[in-house]
This record gives sequence, C-alpha cells and structure tokens, in this order.
Amino acid sequence: MQSVGESKPSPPPRNAQFSKKFHFWLDEPTDWSQSVRHLRLSGWCVAKSGPPLTGIRARLRGRTFEGQFDRERLEVAAYTGVPDAPRWCGFTIDVEVPFGKGRLELQVASPHGPWQKIFAADVRGPLFLEAEEHKRYLERVLAEAPGRYHFWFDRPAHWEEPTSILYIIGWCVDRRGEWIHGIRARIGSQKFEGKFGIPRTDIPEMHPELPAAARSGFALAIPLPRGSSKIFLELKSADRKWHPFFSHPVVGEKETDHGESIPAGEEDHFLSTSRPAPFAFWCDQPLDWEKPAHHLHISGWCVTTYGEPIMELRARLGRHIFPVRYGIPRPEIALAFEGQLSALRSGFSAEVTVPRCGGKFVLEGRSRNGVWKQIFSRRLGNRIFARKRAGTLAPISHCHEL
Repeated sequence: MQSVGESKPSPPPRNAQFSKKFHFWLDEPTDWSQSVRHLRLSGWCVAKSGPPLTGIRARLRGRTFEGQFDRERLEVAAYTGVPDAPRWCGFTIDVEVPFGKGRLELQVASPHGPWQKIFAADVRGPLFLEAEEHKRYLERVLAEAPGRYHFWFDRPAHWEEPTSILYIIGWCVDRRGEWIHGIRARIGSQKFEGKFGIPRTDIPEMHPELPAAARSGFALAIPLPRGSSKIFLELKSADRKWHPFFSHPVVGEKETDHGESIPAGEEDHFLSTSRPAPFAFWCDQPLDWEKPAHHLHISGWCVTTYGEPIMELRARLGRHIFPVRYGIPRPEIALAFEGQLSALRSGFSAEVTVPRCGGKFVLEGRSRNGVWKQIFSRRLGNRIFARKRAGTLAPISHCHEL
C-alpha cells in the first residue's frame, strides 16, 4: 500500500486482516516480503463512526510500540468522503522486529474506549542486522531528530578540534512533551553515559509549554580514541530505549597533548552521571514504625521533581491493597518546591490494617497511564512476639525512582 491517490498501490501482505470499522491506509512499508529489524509503519486512520481516535500502537510478540496521531493529512477528508474527518490522523510507528516470524497487530483507541485491532499481518526479522539496513536506519533517525527534539550545544565550540577528552554541555527538550531519562555518547561499540536533568532556568522561557524544559540540561565527558572517529549522541526515553539524535566527526589525541579543560563553575556536572531523583518523599506518621499496631495511620507528602507527575498512590500489605488519599493541600511544601505544580497538593494519608504477624508495608505510585511502582517499603512489627520498646524514630525521607 502506498500514498493516497496513486493509481497502482502495492498489494497488501499475505494473510493480512483489516477492520471494517475504520478508514485506514498504510504508506509504509511498501514491501512486506522483506526481512528487516527496523520496520516503519506510516499512514493514517479514521473511525467510520464514534469519537475521534486519540491513541495508536503496534503489538508484536508481547511487545508494545507506541505511536501518535501527530501528522496532518488534509487529503483524507476528500478521499474518505467524510468532511469532518480529523486532520491530524497521520501516524508513524517504528517497530523492532525480532528474529523469526511473528504476527504484527496495529491497534487504535478513542479517549475512553478500549484498544481495537484495525490491521494484522505476518512479519519476519533477520537473525543478524545487516550493515546496510543499520546505516539507512541511522540516517533516517538522525534526519528526523530535529523535528522531534529541540537541542543546543553550549560546548564544544569546535567539534573538529583535537582533544583527549571531549566535554559536551547543552540542553534538549522533546517537542512532544515527553520526558528524557538519560543521555549517552557512542563511538563504535563504546558507550559513555552522561548526566541529564541539569537545571536550566533559561529554557522555560523558550518552551513554557514543556514542564521538562526546566531540567533539560546535560553534560558528557568522553575520552576520545586517537585519530579520527565519529561520535553519536543518544537520548533515553521512558521505555528505556535509546534514540540517536546527533552525530559529528571528532579527533582524539594523546592525553599528554593539549586538550580542552572542564569549564570553570561546571565541574559538578561531570562528577556524577546519576539521574535526578524523580520525586521527594516524606513520612510524618507513624513516628515509630517498630511499634506493633493493629490499625496504622500513615501520612506524609510526595512531590514529583522529575518526570511524569504522580497521579495515584496506594498502600499494599501482602496481598491486601489499601486506598491512599492523595492530593491533600500542603502549602508549606509548595513553598519549599517552588515551580513544582504538584507540590501544593502533595499530601497523602492512609489507614492500614496490620495482621498480628506483621508484614511488609509498601507504598506505590503511578503516573497517568503508568504502572504501579514502589516508592517506599518498611517491615511492620510482629504483635505476637512484640516486646516493649522505648523512644521514637525520626520521620523518614526517601527518594526513589518512579
């Protein structure tokens, strides 16, 4: 299948399935018989009835590849005969095909509806990725990167200048509004992880619509091999995949030769490659976690400091799930975390029933459409063999990844 209006579209793949509930077209791939590792699905889709579609994804052998309706297709309304067809109905999904044969499904969803299958076909991945396919993939991804990412390099001023260690400082935001979770450099098979999430007070003025702009800075220190080579910079998304976005030739020299030094006042950026803490957490109650209790009142606050904001909290004790009231106003926390929109309503409280044998208490949270992840855990006291204890414990503050 090729673009709308062509007189001789390519034949659909063998054993393909199409849903009759949707107007659907695929521009890519044009040849379904090829065995490829990187498969691009590009086209458009419009529901024949009901609310407009807002979600699209591909499924292959247990893996999900998310897409977006982020491409304007003005010709669709005339082609389908639906005057009010959504203009932004075009999509592109990149699928990584594992070795062997698999059944690919393309699914769509409306704002509050379930996922529905619109297309299915057999695909096949190669045992080894061919060099030519990898080259074409890199060229395509790097050419499209400026359309998705807005980035800038404060240094180096001259990429071709020979040096033993290349110091890179800059900033980057995802135009889609998604958070970036890491940065690394790659030279050949060597990978060098950098630091992402450095505060940049100047970028929110440029991108006030992107919450991630305030923590969009990055820094890398890369020891270069002697001679000429090519460096690739890659960004890590929420699904832990690395996406190339920039490449440039570089020249390495011996360590004894003159090289660029760390800029004054920016040394801390290169001391650690750890990511910023995703959130800050504090527990006000109970004061003594060791004291056995049948009914336990737990309260505190939790603020998202980097990444998608927390939308829900829950408590878990063994197989029992306890609801947590989240969103209690905490004005003092909003003052402490100025600029964090979630800080004002960051308070939480829960009532937990503890069995006589105690158990492991777990506080979990999730962002919108995310999975539940552990924030904090604590072993609760055994009331059967409890002994009297004196004193109290100080409140606990923890930072964990969400």
